[in-house]
Amino acid sequence: MSGNCELGRGLRTREKNATEGGAGRFEKTAPDARAAPPEAHESLIGRKTVEEVPLTGLSFGQPWPAATRMLRNLCRKVYGHRIRNTRQAATMPAASHIDRLLRHVRRHGVVRTRDLETLGIPRVALQRAVDRGQVVRRARGVYATPGHATTRHTDVAAVAARSPKAIICLVSALEYHGLTTQVPHAVWIMIQKSAHRPAITSPAIRVLRASGAALTAGVEKHKIEGVIVQMTSPAKTVADCFRYRDTVGTDVAVEALRDCLRKRRASPADIFEMAKVDRVARVMRPYLEALT
Repeated sequence: MSGNCELGRGLRTREKNATEGGAGRFEKTAPDARAAPPEAHESLIGRKTVEEVPLTGLSFGQPWPAATRMLRNLCRKVYGHRIRNTRQAATMPAASHIDRLLRHVRRHGVVRTRDLETLGIPRVALQRAVDRGQVVRRARGVYATPGHATTRHTDVAAVAARSPKAIICLVSALEYHGLTTQVPHAVWIMIQKSAHRPAITSPAIRVLRASGAALTAGVEKHKIEGVIVQMTSPAKTVADCFRYRDTVGTDVAVEALRDCLRKRRASPADIFEMAKVDRVARVMRPYLEALT
């Protein structure tokens, strides 16, 4: 009997505690923020403290435009500048970036994706210009205006834009200098022996490797369709053709030497000097003596 009384007393005590705890949990009111002044702390943006910012006149029961204006004025006092419209802040920078991009493309002919960071233009602006038809993709990473004229050197410019350190050589250089009747089906480039092959699939490329003076001697810079292109000079190109005569053919090398001398694109002394650099002086000497 006594056990049942104690059990009943314990159950009543637990119910009372649960009731009081629930009432206390739901009836507890939040302390009034105005009852005690807020702690003065340094603002993360300005030097003003919370106590120095007047909150008088701000009522969220007012119509939405009036409350928005009052909130802006309050933020201007705290941050020291005026908050602009969200839509203007989102659209104006994008429009200005696209305008800068189009001015650059019209001035230089093409733009590379790697140049966007230097120009301070986000890639999303380039994508928007492509979606609107303001620029078109000429090759991977190379963009131009839709009315940009395509020439026979467009592939050379596209390769140079994607691989600025590559040097245009052999048949591609001969075709640019007008020293051959051959039409290259790929862009011939020369790179450092230890360099990685450029990841270019379109247009097609043919890669040669060299080092030292054989790579750096006789290199000129030309501007093709707004792109700075490194290319071998006429004399160096002729010497390279004799060096790689097994690749391009001896007839192509002899034709290049004959046209170079006939059109006076280089003197015999310059050609022989480049032949020394390529270590083909003994091979070229009979041809030079026969054609001069």
